[in-house]
Amino acid sequence: MANLLGGLKSLRLPHQVVMGVMAALVLSLGLVFQGITPAQATGNPYILINKVDASVPPVLLGGATFRIVPNPNGLCQGNHTGQPGSQNPWIPGVNDFLDVTDNNTVPYDEDPANGVIRIQDLLPGHPEGPCDQGNGVNEYTISEIAAPPGYDPDPVAQLIKYTGTPRGVVATFVNQLQKPDVKVEKSAANSPISAGDVASFTIKTTNLGPGVATNVVTTDSLPGTGWAENPDNPACDIVADVLTCTYSSMAAGASDSVTVQRTTTAADCGALDNTAKVTASNEPAANTANNSASASMAVNCPDVKVEKTAA
Repeated sequence: MANLLGGLKSLRLPHQVVMGVMAALVLSLGLVFQGITPAQATGNPYILINKVDASVPPVLLGGATFRIVPNPNGLCQGNHTGQPGSQNPWIPGVNDFLDVTDNNTVPYDEDPANGVIRIQDLLPGHPEGPCDQGNGVNEYTISEIAAPPGYDPDPVAQLIKYTGTPRGVVATFVNQLQKPDVKVEKSAANSPISAGDVASFTIKTTNLGPGVATNVVTTDSLPGTGWAENPDNPACDIVADVLTCTYSSMAAGASDSVTVQRTTTAADCGALDNTAKVTASNEPAANTANNSASASMAVNCPDVKVEKTAA
């Protein structure tokens, strides 16, 4: 479904067309929404909002919040519920909107099933009289102002219309999982040092979020031989002087550090240079600029000199 959504968007089709195709596919895949479809609608007009992820098959998501705002064009003449008195024609005001989540109570969500919002009556600007009998057109803009936990909101608002027959309109919003941004930092603890001193590097791995990072791997090919962790980090190992730290998952904002050390020799005179790298299986390419970090440690060696003179 994620690939299909990306393919549809790559065709530069209007958002309403893409979402319409997604909604049709959701229903055709046999996903039973716990609400009423327009073909089954009876009674007063309503709006049905479905929230799904981009997986196959789609999964209903709970916890989102939507803002429903009436549009002045296309609205009927006459009285409207929820307004301070009768206005003809009715003109929306700055406070004429409705925020709904899938845990609202009647009447704002008459079917509070997880992942589905059904709003009937008390819509801002909800018409009475001839409009309610199909003689006019209601227009509403629905935008997702808070996504389900762990997901990004659908960035594009949807314009919906209904005429009364059928009496319901379905809007489907597709939420993408939030992506992580993993970062590695490396620092030299005590540069410069003299040959024979202990060299010490610290490597820190962080998930900047906002999504949870999965299959995080930090590696560092350490210069020279004889490196060891101090103290030991259970997530890390050093094999053939290559440091590898693995994390099955890392929450947003979480970090972990490891310090490696070894005693230097005359062979290390000059600089100890190397680079640490980190990857996460679900990190997008756009977030990889901070996936490597380098550090250098100066190792000073003595220059002994002997002189001999005749007395």
